[in-house]
Amino acid sequence: CSRECPVAAAKLHYQTNGTYVYSYSGKSKIEMQGVEGGITETEWNNQVSLTWLTPCDLAITIKVSNPQGPADRFVEKYPLVVAVSDGRLQHVCAHPDDDGWAINIKKGI
Repeated sequence: CSRECPVAAAKLHYQTNGTYVYSYSGKSKIEMQGVEGGITETEWNNQVSLTWLTPCDLAITIKVSNPQGPADRFVEKYPLVVAVSDGRLQHVCAHPDDDGWAINIKKGI
């Protein structure tokens, strides 16, 4: 994913092929004013893995703790690869079959 990887000048170094695992939780509530029943709420508590593929490429994967349907399995299906240079995001490389909403969730991480 990375177009260049100036490792020699980098201040931050991560172990290539190392995976860092985190808990990712949150809550969302959307209210549509003037719409009867126009409130939707969701909570999540998932596992996020960050795997360094190269010194400049990081793969983000999500493991849904309590899958509720096909959308939960879809968000797990493809990793999002992120090009990073010295801790700064350069750009992202999404799988061509990944859905926009799933990509945005991973970008939010």
